[in-house]
Amino acid sequence: MSIYVNNGALGAMEHTGTAASGLALSVPVAAGALLLKTESLLGIGATLMLLTALALAFLGGAALARWQPLRKRPALAMLRYGFLLAAAGWLLTLLMLFGGHDWPALLAGIALGGLGQGVAYRTAVGEGAFAVACRLATVVTIVAVLVAALLIQTYAAPGARGGCFALALLVDLALLGALMARVAERDGA
Repeated sequence: MSIYVNNGALGAMEHTGTAASGLALSVPVAAGALLLKTESLLGIGATLMLLTALALAFLGGAALARWQPLRKRPALAMLRYGFLLAAAGWLLTLLMLFGGHDWPALLAGIALGGLGQGVAYRTAVGEGAFAVACRLATVVTIVAVLVAALLIQTYAAPGARGGCFALALLVDLALLGALMARVAERDGA
């Protein structure tokens, strides 16, 4: 009798968790920085309200991921759904900003994006939330995404149009996280 263990799939799942936690934490940080950068367009009151909504949605998503009925689902599926919800939220924010809507229209997209990122982050880190957040790879990912988003916002186009290009990067990163979760899910099956 021979037992075959697929170490590649186990390694892919560990790698996906580390990379996904970095992506899930870096995207809301970059979104917050973009909101701070567009403060002159939105106003200080609107910016603070949107930042608060982003933070509360992220924390709500992390709490939602701990909800007992959702914890019974496979972790990689929850990770994928969290990233897809975040991508939908950032895309909605992008469309509202690109359409020239005022800040209340941005609220729904930011709330969905933050909620999805919170679910993805909490699912990726599991129970050791603070141990993963302190890893060097997570910090490097946060800095890289933050710098990339701010550079895109600064040099792509003046005003709100640069923010749209930077939000498109956040949509792409959320979709990348969903794709990584799906690939790891398929490799594990």
